[in-house]
Amino acid sequence: MFFVDEGPAGPVSDAVGLRIALARHASVVQHPACRSHPVPSVEGGWIFFRADSLGTALDIFWRILTAWGGGPLVTPLLVATIAASLAVQFIPRPVTRNVLADLSRLPASVQAGLFGAFLVLIDLLGPSGVAPFIYFQF
Repeated sequence: MFFVDEGPAGPVSDAVGLRIALARHASVVQHPACRSHPVPSVEGGWIFFRADSLGTALDIFWRILTAWGGGPLVTPLLVATIAASLAVQFIPRPVTRNVLADLSRLPASVQAGLFGAFLVLIDLLGPSGVAPFIYFQF
């Protein structure tokens, strides 16, 4: 990138200034809440994808906003899993680096055992049986 120091401001220098402003803005935005904005839009897209009509999708959005309370699928384990998943996102990066460095110093057999235990945990938290094919509508 080069800077134009001579002459009046023109399209080239305006574009360079815009590029610098965007780069500075991108480097300032580091708060985790600023990085989570794609999540609601992706989830909203899934609602539109799964709904059989626009009316059904709007009904689902309305129920999300108004029908608070637990359903039969909301268990304490599910709430704890969601809370833990959200809390992990706010762990400072130095702590994460230190934990990863400590784990890398463990013997390979211990690392394999921890990895296996993590896979078992994922299997226990997942649904039983084979999940239905969600793309059958195409």
